[in-house]
Amino acid sequence: MNASSTVDHGVLVDRPTILLIDNQELVRLGIRCLLEAHDFPVLGAASHAEAVTLAGQLQPAVIIPDPDTGSDVALDLIGDILEAAARSRILVLTSQRDPTLCARAMMLGAAGMMSKRESADVLFKAIRSLQAGEVWLDRARTAGVMMQMARRRREIDSSEARIETLTKREREIVGVICEGLRNKQIADRLCISEATARNHLTSILDKLDLASRFELVVFAFRHGLADGG
Repeated sequence: MNASSTVDHGVLVDRPTILLIDNQELVRLGIRCLLEAHDFPVLGAASHAEAVTLAGQLQPAVIIPDPDTGSDVALDLIGDILEAAARSRILVLTSQRDPTLCARAMMLGAAGMMSKRESADVLFKAIRSLQAGEVWLDRARTAGVMMQMARRRREIDSSEARIETLTKREREIVGVICEGLRNKQIADRLCISEATARNHLTSILDKLDLASRFELVVFAFRHGLADGG
């Protein structure tokens, strides 16, 4: 932990304990002062780089990351943070209105998301709601998140359905392609002719509705086919 991080173990027990995550020290200090002025015990405040370690050490009730100062870094950390502090609830604080970002945060495990444009009272209500086991989203964000998650579910269902059409041999060939082998090398590896290898590749691309070998490799890694499984 560097000198800019702060930790306080003398906290109140009747309010949810909080960990703040923001790369800007002045922002961390400002939010911390606001919360503590209203008797919300802040266990610590840290940068993105320190977030997982501190979450594991402190086990706060609520963790408030701000992704705005580090691109999607704070969102990418959500899974690791929840592994380190499984009982913590994450409230993402952001100035962005992108429904895709919000949906992604929720799918990664965040329990709530609120805009920096909201009042301090809304922040307090959101924290209490998360402590009570509820999810916090404003109406506009809820609609956007539901649409994004429904679209994502449809995409997953569609991908799974296409994957189910692959034969065992075709899955095997996908795995070999992900190793970077060309048709001749695939043929040699699997003891088939080069023409058969080409035919298999054509069939795979057609079944998965993909246009190229590159798209196939990307698809395979996203859906767990890279090992031929």
